Amino acid sequence: MCNSPEAPDNDAILATFQAIRKRPAVHDVRIAIVQCDDGEWPFSDKVVITTRAGEEDVMDWLPPGFEPDETWEGDVDHLPAEQVEIPAGYRKLWLWYD
Repeated sequence: MCNSPEAPDNDAILATFQAIRKRPAVHDVRIAIVQCDDGEWPFSDKVVITTRAGEEDVMDWLPPGFEPDETWEGDVDHLPAEQVEIPAGYRKLWLWYD
């Protein structure tokens, strides 16, 4: 996680978001790649969860150390995003890690 004093390894991050994606109230989890230099690993500080659960519930799903610095709902005009179909009753919840 960005600027975390004890950053989890990639396997822990993947396992966390795979487990969230399997929840009945979740349609999808996507990691928003915000930078990718030639020959470098892609960088992301944002995860978007398509869910019908409340923000508090989603925060409860995250293990200690995975708490985002900020969250918001819906689309963000200045962020390019792939068009993802949102089922009725679901919304996008963005997690931002600084």
